Amino acid sequence: LTGNLAKFAQHATVAHIDIDPAEIGKNVPTKIPVVGSAKEALSELISQNGKKPEIDEWTTQLTAWNEEFPLRYTHEEGVLKPQRVIQMLHEKTNGEAIVTTDVG
Repeated sequence: LTGNLAKFAQHATVAHIDIDPAEIGKNVPTKIPVVGSAKEALSELISQNGKKPEIDEWTTQLTAWNEEFPLRYTHEEGVLKPQRVIQMLHEKTNGEAIVTTDVG
């Protein structure tokens, strides 16, 4: 889906934080444009809100996807695969990690 921008995150509210204003919304339509450093912008957003967002509907969707498309990969000793990193992050944080991505 990420190769097809028309289908990428169709129902998402996309926030784009970038220090370069020319990059905002360049690849993915952006509802919440923020020009500035990610560190400062995220600190400000957290201090403004101070609470976790409601994610029940999203969690339900993720559960359905996990049941339909379970995480399967082969673990090879000495090889660190992205799937393993996410699995370990989930385990170490008891499922409380927040993972973000970028469009680059």
